[in-house]
Amino acid sequence: MINISIRCIDINFQIIFIYGVLNMRHLVIMLLMIIITSACSITPGDAARRAGHYLQAADLYEAGAEQGDPIAAQKLAHLYNYKPGLPENHEKALFWYKKAIQLGDIQSYWFVGTIYRHGKGNVSKNCLLAEEYFLKGAEKGHRCAIYDLAEMYSERLTIISNDIEGLKWLNIVTNFVTNSPKYIVECQYIMKDSKKVREKLESRMTADQREKARELADDWIQRWKAK
Repeated sequence: MINISIRCIDINFQIIFIYGVLNMRHLVIMLLMIIITSACSITPGDAARRAGHYLQAADLYEAGAEQGDPIAAQKLAHLYNYKPGLPENHEKALFWYKKAIQLGDIQSYWFVGTIYRHGKGNVSKNCLLAEEYFLKGAEKGHRCAIYDLAEMYSERLTIISNDIEGLKWLNIVTNFVTNSPKYIVECQYIMKDSKKVREKLESRMTADQREKARELADDWIQRWKAK
């Protein structure tokens, strides 16, 4: 049962990743979401959400979050951040993602960073906060947070421009996804590197700088493995 629950969380996240990052609204994705989530009721509120009773789902998720369940807090944030769900309110989404983080959820660092990175609805774009949350997620090994942090370096949107640091993070996440199951959607996305992060960074760097980034990445990965 535990393994099934973990797998369901992973699949649901992949669907949200496709919908949120790639912005695919194709009917096939929606059908996949319905089919997959219908088999993964692991948090009180899931059944109500699947039935379209979003207010009831929100009440149940909030109750779970107040009892210390980080997944309930994250799912409540999703109701405000993605459709179908409650009327979009990204300030409330941020509140509940941050609540999930306080309760120990790592994925929500990336969700918060994404909202700040692009600005959504009633939340303005804030690259300073986006970098902060992506970095916190990156330091905890979250693949999408690492990639989007590297992307911010490639676009020179970080507080301090540092191509070596950007390539370091890109090399780290490339190592991670290379050694991850190929079916994971965000791994496929990162490997494709459609944002051309590597090309943008390396085009501005000398061979010595690229080598330095590789050494820093290798050192970080070794320390990560030793934890």
